[in-house]
Amino acid sequence: MGKDVYYSFKLPKKAIAAFITLIIMIIVIESTWNVSDRLQRSIFGVSMGVTLEGVTIQRHLDHEIRNFIESYAREKKFEAENARIDSIWKGIPGINGIEVDIEKTLNKALSAKRNEDVQFQYRQWEPEVQLKDLGAVPIYRGNSQKQAMALMINVSWGTEWIENILEILEENNVKVTFFVAGDWVEKNHEMLLRIYFAGHEIGSHAYTHRNMSTLDKRELAWEMQKTDQIIQKTLPHITTRLFAPPSGDFNQQVVDVAHSLDKYTVLWTLDTIDWQRPAPSTIVNRIVPKAENGALVLMHPTEPTVEALKTMIPKLSEKGYKLLTVSELLSSQRNDIAIQSDTIGFP
Repeated sequence: MGKDVYYSFKLPKKAIAAFITLIIMIIVIESTWNVSDRLQRSIFGVSMGVTLEGVTIQRHLDHEIRNFIESYAREKKFEAENARIDSIWKGIPGINGIEVDIEKTLNKALSAKRNEDVQFQYRQWEPEVQLKDLGAVPIYRGNSQKQAMALMINVSWGTEWIENILEILEENNVKVTFFVAGDWVEKNHEMLLRIYFAGHEIGSHAYTHRNMSTLDKRELAWEMQKTDQIIQKTLPHITTRLFAPPSGDFNQQVVDVAHSLDKYTVLWTLDTIDWQRPAPSTIVNRIVPKAENGALVLMHPTEPTVEALKTMIPKLSEKGYKLLTVSELLSSQRNDIAIQSDTIGFP
């Protein structure tokens, strides 16, 4: 039997040294890169704790944030929609196109302070056809793409419950539109001032509470112009562009006269029928389950209305509806989802 043969293999010392040197160089280079990257992010990256609508972007560099914003923006672009005349709802306002303003959002993110939550910035553009281009048409609702509603309070008698309503609206940071009758304003100048200085919109509810469809053109013009004059005695700089016919009674002649006086004839989508003074829960149930985008809600200053508002406003908010004034709702501006620094006028 032959003897076992064993082989041994030894690397040359130079090869081992070269290998070790290579490993050391890789470690040094990687360490250098990490230090360089950390230094770059510390100097040029977003401040610590900064989020972009809840997403952490601290220490991210501008190109990384831009990629994220561009990806988000592709899903958040909506084209403008023209105002139109609907066979049932008549005049339907248009709505602005809207998209994320990438540069403004990026600049806000890069300049954000420590722990700041940055909001996406938007830019809007108007539709080619606006509500004013439709001519003399009544309006029952806003655009169904706008996740918002408007409360319209018709006032032609008393002041007993208005203070309570104003308090509830202030507590909930909600602005509404009060349509006031001219003969009511004559007796209640101070209350009109309180309503206005609380930030609410003023519309016209004619001078008297007569059925407008029974009046001729001259009488209609007098009803509207007389109310304007009385309102302007208390609020000289106010121009009322919204007209709500008493009891919702109107015909095309009413709309034509209002249009000739640069006014929109406004009706409603949902009616509380609160003038009958039902239980507050009845008022709430007439509105909240039927709430929809662009709805105009008719109300009056009654005791059950006060109690109903305490429940109705939070419930509508829980369902995602923003409560705007009538002019804001009828405007094409996307004021339901974005706050613009450059406002777009009504409508």
